[in-house]
Amino acid sequence: MTVHGITVNELATSILAPRQIEAAIPVAIGTAPVHRTTQRPANTPVLAYSYDSAVKQLGFDSDWSKYTLCEVINSVFVLYCMSPLVCINVFDPDTHYKEVEALEVTLENGEATLDEPVSITQINDQEDGLGTDYAEGDDYTIDYATGKLSRTETGAIISDSATLFISYKQADPSKVTVDDIKAGILKVKSVFSKFRIVPGVLLAPGWTHDSGVAAVLSTAAERIAGGFSAVALLDLFDTDEIEIKSFADCVTCKNSSNFTSEFSLCLWPKLSLGGVEYWQSSQLAGLIMQTVADSSGVPYRSPSNKNYQMDSAVHKGESVWLDPDEAGFLNNNGIVTALNHIGGWKCWGNRTAIFPFSTDVKDMFIPVRLMFNWIRSVIILTTYQKLDAPITRRNIETILDTLNIWLNGLTAQGFILGGRVECSASENPITDILNGKINFHAYVTPPAPAEHIAFLVEYDANYINTLF
Repeated sequence: MTVHGITVNELATSILAPRQIEAAIPVAIGTAPVHRTTQRPANTPVLAYSYDSAVKQLGFDSDWSKYTLCEVINSVFVLYCMSPLVCINVFDPDTHYKEVEALEVTLENGEATLDEPVSITQINDQEDGLGTDYAEGDDYTIDYATGKLSRTETGAIISDSATLFISYKQADPSKVTVDDIKAGILKVKSVFSKFRIVPGVLLAPGWTHDSGVAAVLSTAAERIAGGFSAVALLDLFDTDEIEIKSFADCVTCKNSSNFTSEFSLCLWPKLSLGGVEYWQSSQLAGLIMQTVADSSGVPYRSPSNKNYQMDSAVHKGESVWLDPDEAGFLNNNGIVTALNHIGGWKCWGNRTAIFPFSTDVKDMFIPVRLMFNWIRSVIILTTYQKLDAPITRRNIETILDTLNIWLNGLTAQGFILGGRVECSASENPITDILNGKINFHAYVTPPAPAEHIAFLVEYDANYINTLF
């Protein structure tokens, strides 16, 4: 068909908009009192953007030895005022419970409080269970969030001071095992597909002194589904083989536990604020988020020499006081610690757990490792739309122009010292092109932290002449 007139067609923009992502979103694996909620989520990622949202979905309890995710919720949302937070609760009320048989309870004003009820098995007016059974909803109600049981006005429990014999399932988080935690860690790979959030930090406070849990967490951080990477926060504590009695024992414990991955940070000791103890991992997750937020969302600064929310360091309930040399000894062995020096209590240490076994700058420095993880994520998310597109010069140039403009912007803002992406013939053999593969080469230089600033101070006698 002939056309008489003017036609206008459009081409796709030759520059793509780089995907902006949060660089340090934590994913915490542990236990939460979900039997007090309506959803009771178990072994599935839960996303919260506020303290209230986290508590509504997961419940809350101040006994953090039983419910470890509550510590992370408090640290991230209350101490550091950051968000969001992804939690994977492995406590399953349908599995981790114990039976309470014929507990004698006397109502007061028609009410009684049960300890951690998961579900009611039977309420009877006789201890042997041969009396009258009472039905939930008709004769009584139960609030699982508080454990409060109340008789109904129209039910068969006729007295506000009746004595009842109650059998019920009681929540027992002590039955959660390291295998449950390992299974929860494997759910990290579903975080992106469920929420379109790239995990930046993985932690399982109260569990990572188990070398098996630490190994699974470090592996998960290195290879998150889709090609992403994160860092795992590993707390040092006593093991079956090693008892930590002083800071020097930490190195032996680190090595025997095989905490040597470039995708993990090794931490000791615990932190305390107002008499409340925190695993260092739960506070470092919040501090990393805060440092990234203060750096325009780019993780190029180290969390070291930034203030923790603490007033003492503790190990097994005893105060730990490190001087700079002792803290430096831990840092020189790839252990991040807490130091009370100039400016109060600070996170102290720039090295990942792989140090001193490896001195590759991209692996041994925390901010450089975070930057490499973040840059990889941005490259994947930005160029994914070009996957399966025809291998043409235009598409290659679009990818090159997009990423180079982005890297130039990072350089101009001081986030990196320089960066570029190339697609050379020498790195693209014809066999790869025929097989549908294009090879790009990204060069990038995040700045290393100024871990050591050295001065020479000399007496200059020439200044005596200023007297005359």
